[in-house]
Amino acid sequence: MKHIKVPFTPLHGLASLGAGGLSVSFFVWLMFLTPHPNAPVPTYESLMLAKTAADSFGWITFVTTIVAIMATAHYALLAWWLYQGSRLPDADKANLFSGEAHVFRMITPLVLAMSVNAGFVVGLIFIPGLWSVKEWLFPLALLAFLVLLIMATGRWLAQQSLLKASQLSYRSKGLIELLATFAFAMITVGFSASAAMSDTPWVHTTGFALALVGGALAIWAAVRVLRDRFTGLREHPVAATATGSLLMGVPILTILGIASYRLLMASQHHFAVEVTQSAIALTLGVLFIAQVLIFVTATPTVLQRGGWRALVTEQPQGASFSLICPGVGLFVLGMFLVSNGLVPLGLLSGVGLTMSYSFLAMIQMATLALFAYLLIYAMPGKHRRTHQTPQTATANTNPRT
Repeated sequence: MKHIKVPFTPLHGLASLGAGGLSVSFFVWLMFLTPHPNAPVPTYESLMLAKTAADSFGWITFVTTIVAIMATAHYALLAWWLYQGSRLPDADKANLFSGEAHVFRMITPLVLAMSVNAGFVVGLIFIPGLWSVKEWLFPLALLAFLVLLIMATGRWLAQQSLLKASQLSYRSKGLIELLATFAFAMITVGFSASAAMSDTPWVHTTGFALALVGGALAIWAAVRVLRDRFTGLREHPVAATATGSLLMGVPILTILGIASYRLLMASQHHFAVEVTQSAIALTLGVLFIAQVLIFVTATPTVLQRGGWRALVTEQPQGASFSLICPGVGLFVLGMFLVSNGLVPLGLLSGVGLTMSYSFLAMIQMATLALFAYLLIYAMPGKHRRTHQTPQTATANTNPRT
């Protein structure tokens, strides 16, 4: 029995992000398996009505409870992370965010954008009558996401300037720079909610336009990273603690996929653009296949480079939480593909549909179990471990390496 000390790093913000993602992922069950004829999303009123069915009360109560627990964990971890960061001496803050670690500044707009999105979910299912005042709330949401977009853009441009001036290589850091794309994508999906669900012309038009801007920034940031780092991934081995970044494309594709779906719906409902069900299924299907390809190509690297050992079994740390969002992302986009893509086309029903939902549920529960494990062993402090290999003592937890 040995003790492992886990230091605080900016990457511990990904714990809050993972909790928020899990909260939204359980909300997805309510969205696709409960009737909500008066709104495009489930509300407190629609869930109360759905619970009157004898076979629905139990599972709806269970799911809403998990949503509440994970949302509470999200906001508690966010408050803790911000507090811990504020307590650091100025010299330590400069060290944690200096050089290549400057990209970690993108975690703040990323997590705050998740907070706004998660707040919308929690409000819908727990606050009576919230949907009736949605037209008052969407402008506030647009303002919040606009502030975060400005913050994220400023930090990304500063990181790009630093990259050029210092000629930082990010060798062995995998695709950690995709944090910028992740942040832009999370903000984009927030804009898309107003675009799709607001009935006020200036609100949904503004949301649509800003979603296009956010999406363009997300894609441009991703293109720059992949252009500059793809060759390096083959030439320079990825550090074990950075292997989780190779899977970051999975949640990015999920939120961009949801944003695309919402913009397609906005085009149809607000701008009289004909959108076929085949187009929706094709869009979601292509993105889901891309996610699977990322898993297939990146997972062997994670295992071969010792990423699973370093991040999970030997020395869990802040970077370990980068493994949560890929599981959440695969589940959520899979649910969208099945429920909004394949089922309306009649390509899935009966046993096939049940098997699809069961497979996705296993992914979700495995991700939830991993998150619970990391909350025990990857948070700052001393942890007692029963198994430890000699390499553990020298494992690198410095976020700058």
